[in-house]
Amino acid sequence: MFLSMNWISDFVDLEGLDKLDLIHRFSLSTAEVENEIFFKGSDISGIVVAEIKEIADHPESKKLHLLKVDAGDGKLTDVVCGAPNVRVGMKTAFAKVGAKIGEIEITPRALAGYTSYGMCCSEKEIGISDDNSGIMDITDDIANGTEIKDAYEVDDIVFEVDNKSLTNRPDLWGHYGIAREFAALAGRPLKPLDSVDLSEYDSLPKVDMKIEDSLCQRYSCLQVENITKSVSPVNMRIRLFYCGMRSINLLADLTNYLMLEMGQPMHAFDSRKVEKLRIKRFDESFTFTTLDGAQRNIDENTLMICNGDTPVAIAGIMGGLDSEIVDDTTTLTLESATFDAVSIRKSTVRLAHRTDASMRYEKCLDPEMTVVAVARFVKLLTDIDKNAKITSALT
Repeated sequence: MFLSMNWISDFVDLEGLDKLDLIHRFSLSTAEVENEIFFKGSDISGIVVAEIKEIADHPESKKLHLLKVDAGDGKLTDVVCGAPNVRVGMKTAFAKVGAKIGEIEITPRALAGYTSYGMCCSEKEIGISDDNSGIMDITDDIANGTEIKDAYEVDDIVFEVDNKSLTNRPDLWGHYGIAREFAALAGRPLKPLDSVDLSEYDSLPKVDMKIEDSLCQRYSCLQVENITKSVSPVNMRIRLFYCGMRSINLLADLTNYLMLEMGQPMHAFDSRKVEKLRIKRFDESFTFTTLDGAQRNIDENTLMICNGDTPVAIAGIMGGLDSEIVDDTTTLTLESATFDAVSIRKSTVRLAHRTDASMRYEKCLDPEMTVVAVARFVKLLTDIDKNAKITSALT
């Protein structure tokens, strides 16, 4: 499991402390840290926010464009760029002449008869995601010329903990639990999780949900409507990537973010496809298509999440393809649950499919965390999307 010191620092003030020493002490006192520590962002410099002011087609190339960009230095810089997503007014990450990306130093370079005085960069090129489909599209209100490291949490220290050393500590399968250990090591207080009071929604109708099998120990759910944003904030995407996950869309990212933060797996269903939640097993085997597009054989011992009698997810392991969150999803039904650990472990063996969620469920999670995770999810979502509206009480 990869852990971000920036993320841990959200919950305990580590200012003025030797973070590498704290990581070493954590390894001695709590859980084994793998040998390599990653200094994210240390291999780039001179990358700034720049705005594309003019675009012209290259006269001898269908793929290249001739740009003039404002990098905040009071002049327009000529740049040759082959990215397909360039547009006038777009802000992006720009490597000025003299900038460094890994071992490469940016110099004026002739491309197809024109000189490029810098390079517009993709997120992959600056190391904050695996997206290389085009140059980085910065939609935040950031002044031209601002260092990308000042705009976003590019600089970070990431370390890896051996999962085997956490087998008996389900409370440590998220950054908040790890932060509690660092707070003890540093002798500093642990900050509370910023969340909402879910009781303010008690007067709303509840989601139609029924637990029909004792293998489900607790199932908390909530419905949210009028979701207008689909892309996660840059810093959230960076943290997910540094910790080994790719960004999908806002709602899917939020569930993954909360799992990495609190150790509590969650799942978001598109409410257009899920109306009556039932948690149960089936008497006969059948085939079910999961989010990864694979068809899996479900037997009578595997607990399922269903829309009425129609399966929509394998409990504690993976959701179904037919109820997944997509870019045009505006209403979600959020699941936060705990399941019998032995049942989840046996199901992963039968299915030969182990996931980040199932690894945590196998460790006997605290049922009380389901409500805390929902409250935290609502806080993060409503901070990002002010239009989102809670339309049910907590079930």
